[in-house]
Amino acid sequence: MELDEKRRPGRIKLTAFLAIIGAAMMITGFFLGDASNDENSPWYMVAILGMFPPMSIPFIWPGNNNKNR
Repeated sequence: MELDEKRRPGRIKLTAFLAIIGAAMMITGFFLGDASNDENSPWYMVAILGMFPPMSIPFIWPGNNNKNR
C-alpha cells in the first residue's frame, strides 16, 4: 500500500504528459491538414497517431485485485 502511494505522483505526471502530447498532436495534425486543403494530407496521420498516447493511460493505472481487505 505504501508503494502505491509513493508511485502516485509519478503516475499523475506521466498521465498528464501523455494527455498533453496526444492533444497537441491531434490538434496540430487536424489544423495543419485542414490548412493544406488536401484530403490526403499526411498531417491527418499525425492527428490519428495523437490518439495513441492517451490510449496508453489505462495501462499506467492497473487495478490491484490482490489487496488484502
